[in-house]
Amino acid sequence: MAAPQPTHSHHRAGPLGLLWFAIPVLLFAGLWLQRPEVVGTELRSIDWRFSIRGPAGDEPGVAVIAIDDASMQVEGGSLYGAETFAANRALDLMRSPFPWPREVHGMLIDRLLQGGARVVALDLLFTGPSSHGDEDDAAFESVLARHTGRVVIGANLANNIAQGAAGSSTQVIFPIERFANTCVHGLVNYFPDPDGVIRRIGYQISPEAVENPSIPEGFRTYLPSFPLQILRAAIGADRADALCEGWPLIPFLGRGQGADVGAVPVYPYHLIVEDKSWADMFRGGELLRDKIVLVGPTAPVFQDSHQTPFGGMNGVEIHAQVVAAALQGRRMLELPALSWLPLLLVCSVVAYTVPRMPHNALLRLAALVAAMAAYAALAQWLFSAHAVVVLLATPLAAMALVGIGSQAQDFWLEQRERARLRRTFETHVSKNIADALLSDRTRLESMLGGVRKPVTILFSDVRDFTSISENARPEELVAQLNEYLSGMVDCILHEGGTLHKFIGDAVMAVWGDTVSEGVEEDARRAVRAALGMFRRLGELNEKWVAEGRIPMRMGVGVNHGEVVVGNIGSTRRMEFTVIGDPVNLASRLEGTTKEFRCDILIGEDVHPLVGAEFLLRPAGRIQVKGRSKPVNVYEVVGESGDPAPRITPAGIETFAAAMTAFYNRRFSGAIALFENYLTNYPQDFLGRTYIEESRRLMDSPPPETWDGTYVMRSK
Repeated sequence: MAAPQPTHSHHRAGPLGLLWFAIPVLLFAGLWLQRPEVVGTELRSIDWRFSIRGPAGDEPGVAVIAIDDASMQVEGGSLYGAETFAANRALDLMRSPFPWPREVHGMLIDRLLQGGARVVALDLLFTGPSSHGDEDDAAFESVLARHTGRVVIGANLANNIAQGAAGSSTQVIFPIERFANTCVHGLVNYFPDPDGVIRRIGYQISPEAVENPSIPEGFRTYLPSFPLQILRAAIGADRADALCEGWPLIPFLGRGQGADVGAVPVYPYHLIVEDKSWADMFRGGELLRDKIVLVGPTAPVFQDSHQTPFGGMNGVEIHAQVVAAALQGRRMLELPALSWLPLLLVCSVVAYTVPRMPHNALLRLAALVAAMAAYAALAQWLFSAHAVVVLLATPLAAMALVGIGSQAQDFWLEQRERARLRRTFETHVSKNIADALLSDRTRLESMLGGVRKPVTILFSDVRDFTSISENARPEELVAQLNEYLSGMVDCILHEGGTLHKFIGDAVMAVWGDTVSEGVEEDARRAVRAALGMFRRLGELNEKWVAEGRIPMRMGVGVNHGEVVVGNIGSTRRMEFTVIGDPVNLASRLEGTTKEFRCDILIGEDVHPLVGAEFLLRPAGRIQVKGRSKPVNVYEVVGESGDPAPRITPAGIETFAAAMTAFYNRRFSGAIALFENYLTNYPQDFLGRTYIEESRRLMDSPPPETWDGTYVMRSK
């Protein structure tokens, strides 16, 4: 039969396959990378990586003094009595509503710096005169003057600028002049991403660019940020400026919210100014020696909590983590802007090739998931171990799109190929065999590649077809031949055989080449098919005679043996077939039926396989053309259970005894047995033929080498 060519899914990387590389590139480049939901997912993937990484860094070298609820409620609380307030001016001043007198902050600064702190930074805005009078500002100014270069205070962009309000104008709110002239100040603003999460720090902020991001560089002015000014005061401007450039991702050290769980220790403001706790808890400042101390609000009333990758965090704690990370030399490394293009291409190639290796659909899906998990693990390792940030959500989406898309393509092609193979096979084998073959692709591909198998081969041919064709009109002949071949094929498929080819009016079928029920059952099915073909031919002949058409006769040869099964042919045309000496002998047996005037002949290798299920009589020992070794052949008379066989078992036994006498050179005894047989079957051609041959051999005895072999004169 014309060979079905299975298409290997991992060899389908043609134009359709390459399309899956173009899809992510065009899609992500042109559309997805700019879409808010994609940007948001990519940003959230950074948060996930922070969460998986967890806390990082050594002892931060930074501390936070929190203006918390307890510090703002010293008046109504139970922490301190009247004697404590009377003895401590700072605590006494803190009894007034916030904002406290600035003198309190001055006393805090004095205590911290005199206790050994390196720098004190107030995350507070002093944008107007004190509500407690000029003396209060003077007291605070004197403290700033005493510690010039070691105190940093905040400046701010107007709220509508920071929130990006449409139509706003840039307004920078600096500290009042008397403070700005005596200490450094920096912008305390952060600019959250579209999802409201703070992930980046602008060390140098351009108010003009905040209002209009497209403004040319020549029209921008830059102001230092609060963390940058703190670092300049702590480690020097040159070193700080080298560490702090651009708008990088903040290398968060961990969670906020307090000394017990946060990455940076947080202490209540009131504990610093109260003498006993300062002496006992902070050991007179030793606990904060050489640290950068940031002071800022944490009480909920200030509404200064912001979302970060580690959840809610107060603004002063964000400043503290930025400063601590810079001191430790931590910086997040982001790949260049256009790195997404080769990254997506590589991920697409991986997603297209890796899952194509296994043939099983579940294994291919598992391979795709494994490839995606491997990329995610690599991205996390780069993030955790080296602070390198690569795109995560977008490549994973590309891998999923390419992987699932290519598998959908393969599934579609495989289904189309399966349907083609099914159509091809079902014209040659029964539906159940086609299903069995297509369900085991590995076996099918192995079989098509060539394999040795024991099979049973059947050849059938129409007798005197030439004379029939000479006496029939062409269109009637074709119709009759098609009807005949359809009937024969039905019998073959009914018994589970594979139709291999039509050779003119001849038919070749095989059992055991595609699906085998065992060599015995394969042989029995082939013989049953041959008997069924004759029954069907009898029905057709009755019909044709009634229609005035010429009846047909045929002969069938069946043989068994080991052959090569596979795709055989040229590069232009391949056929799925079987080759080998058993095939040639099956064809010769079919030709022998003409000379022996038998319907069905089987070879000696079929005889022991079919056993007692059929009535078989020995037909002779022949030597066919092209074969030196003789072979015993048997005629299939019918099935053992046939109530009215053409030759009874007793008749077959008599004939077999006559054949034994013939082979043993007892020709007179053979003649007697054959004549006894012919009394019941006077028209039997083989019986009469062997009587004639026995008489000839009696008159002209054969040589000693004679073994009863009949040499065929034709194919």
